[in-house]
Amino acid sequence: MRLTDAIFTMGAANAVEEMDGEDPAAGGKKQQGRWKPSDERQRHGGDEADPREGHEELRMHQQIDQEPGSHGSRLPSEASLDRAGCTMQSVMMSLIARRLIQLPFIVLAVYTITFVLAWLIPGNPLDNPDGRRPPPEVVEAMKKQYNLDDPFSFYFSYLGDASGISWLMGNAQEPFDLGPSLKQPDLSVNEILWTGMPVSVELGFSAILLATLIGLGSGIVGGLRPNSVSDLCTQSVALVGISLPSFVVGTFLLIVFGAWLKWFPIADWGRPIDLVLPALTLSLPFAAYISRLVRFGMLEQMSTDHIRTARAKGLGDRTIAMRHALKNAFLPVLSYLGPAAAIALTGSFVVEKVFSVPGIGQHFVEGVLSKDLTLIMGVVLVYSTLLVLFNLAVDVLYSWVDPRIKMS
Repeated sequence: MRLTDAIFTMGAANAVEEMDGEDPAAGGKKQQGRWKPSDERQRHGGDEADPREGHEELRMHQQIDQEPGSHGSRLPSEASLDRAGCTMQSVMMSLIARRLIQLPFIVLAVYTITFVLAWLIPGNPLDNPDGRRPPPEVVEAMKKQYNLDDPFSFYFSYLGDASGISWLMGNAQEPFDLGPSLKQPDLSVNEILWTGMPVSVELGFSAILLATLIGLGSGIVGGLRPNSVSDLCTQSVALVGISLPSFVVGTFLLIVFGAWLKWFPIADWGRPIDLVLPALTLSLPFAAYISRLVRFGMLEQMSTDHIRTARAKGLGDRTIAMRHALKNAFLPVLSYLGPAAAIALTGSFVVEKVFSVPGIGQHFVEGVLSKDLTLIMGVVLVYSTLLVLFNLAVDVLYSWVDPRIKMS
């Protein structure tokens, strides 16, 4: 062992002398087996470098690279993550504030357009349901009471009552007063909304939930098996659902499943079974559009690199679709659900009329036919506000589901 150690020590010493002999990268010269700075460096007044300084500098760089917050660190520090989270929260708060600032201007524009269209509806809102007009002195008194003698007076007075400005100025007894119904003097528009809104909300959200389930199922089937028999069937049904209006589909379902087969009741409300046909009728157009969005999204995702990598690892199509492809394919659906929820509430007017659902839609249709200005304006104001709030909620949820998306 001693002879082996001596040979190893001599070899190491020779290797060190060869390494110290010349350093081409540093531009030095070989002088008596030791490397020294060149004459050019000595002419410029440079001192001979201490080897220990290089080792100290190397150790300093290694320590800096190992610090969690340094530029050389591969993992982000907690401070950088906190800054990113604060930036995301500030962007989200600025988006919410900007949308809330835009809300009154959007509602004001909708209110103005609705007022012009409602005022131009033929007929007199003070006529009796049978078409007879009250005595002239009664008509004049009612016109002064409801500001119907001047369109500008009605426009600004109703806007002040509905927005709460009149209540703040002490000219109204309650805030956000939508006024009395011209055709139902015993009821105010607020009371009609409070009684009919829960029914319309229940019908609308049931339709959206049913549309999401039907659209996701058919879209996934079409995306995993394009141009198959099941895909062609679902796309054909989706095309029919988009093309046919709701009152045609509702009448067909009412005749087939209500009158002929007697599976569901007709013109009844109060039980869960009474919700099936109206919700199905209202959900078909949304389900058809969601199915097409999911199908196109799945086809696009299934051809990406990470999906091909997952297939190469041996994952099945069902696992790939549920864990990897569906999340990204669902993002366009999520952006569509915001306005779809508001449309489901406002678009239920015809469906409520066909199935005799006691919601806001039935009152609104009767108000349009009888030119009930206060009822028309109140319903439009409430639904336009809900539409803006739904879109805001979807934008916030969209950024929460996929943080890579920068809201601007």
